[in-house]
Amino acid sequence: MITGIPKNERWFLWALLAWILLALGPGLQLASKPVFIGYFPLLYVYSVVMFFIGLWLCYMAGYKLKFTVMPDDLENENEE
Repeated sequence: MITGIPKNERWFLWALLAWILLALGPGLQLASKPVFIGYFPLLYVYSVVMFFIGLWLCYMAGYKLKFTVMPDDLENENEE
């Protein structure tokens, strides 16, 4: 366990990496084409979708995967 994350929860790191690349990196350039979805430019729709995916990733990290809970072995090291 190099990353400190169990194997069954490593999908989150790949999802986070994909979100970073799509929401903040080259994905923005792909979404900035002059294409309209209904009355809205593709970039507006893309930004809203990426915002909600980011909220979902925060929810998964904080509540489902319990990244906000300090492991017992780390808590005991800080007390000494």
